[in-house]
Amino acid sequence: MEQINDMVVNLRDMAANNSTRILICICIDASNSMNQRMKEINRGVMQFLQGIADNICAADAAEICVYSFGSKVRMLCDYGNIQKAIDMMEESGGIQANEADSNMGECIEAALENLNRHRQQLLDLSKSFYRPWLIIISDGDATDPSACDRVSEKVRTMLRQRKLKVKCLSMGEGSHNLKDFTLDGQVDQLEDLKIMDFFSMLSRSVSQASQASIMAGDAELEAIQRQI
Repeated sequence: MEQINDMVVNLRDMAANNSTRILICICIDASNSMNQRMKEINRGVMQFLQGIADNICAADAAEICVYSFGSKVRMLCDYGNIQKAIDMMEESGGIQANEADSNMGECIEAALENLNRHRQQLLDLSKSFYRPWLIIISDGDATDPSACDRVSEKVRTMLRQRKLKVKCLSMGEGSHNLKDFTLDGQVDQLEDLKIMDFFSMLSRSVSQASQASIMAGDAELEAIQRQI
């Protein structure tokens, strides 16, 4: 019953908000090798969400979904009201990097299904949105290569159809799988000391894009296209 009530409230909130949406999904590696970085990543994600919540234009426009992938795939926060996303992250306790596997393909598959479902909800409500961003952060190879092969083809198809934008960020020794989620093989290196800088820049970029969409009817997150 509570889930049904939440769904009704979410749809009502979506219908009442006429802002053109900026959709961003972040998929973060939660395998053991990410353990030393996870405190900064959790801080960065929370800073990112709070920065959006503190900006009136961005709070209305931005909808953020965060997944982690290890042995299991977890959704830390979902599209919708930004304060609810912050509450979900806090209630979850953040991402815990203590798992042996790295099910990247399974995670991105779940993320795409959720994104397409949310896009359809917006379309059903006659709400506009810009091309969504998928951001993938990992420091190693996936342990579900067949799932990666399957979903990477879906991602590349969406890129060719201009239905999605992708930013792949490699940490440490990096992941050989990330390049498969791009059309040009471009994977940027995210150094440990740059984690907070990246999320701060992402927050600023969303805020600037939301304001630009009001002024000129156009929003592109140009900043996150630059190499980190």
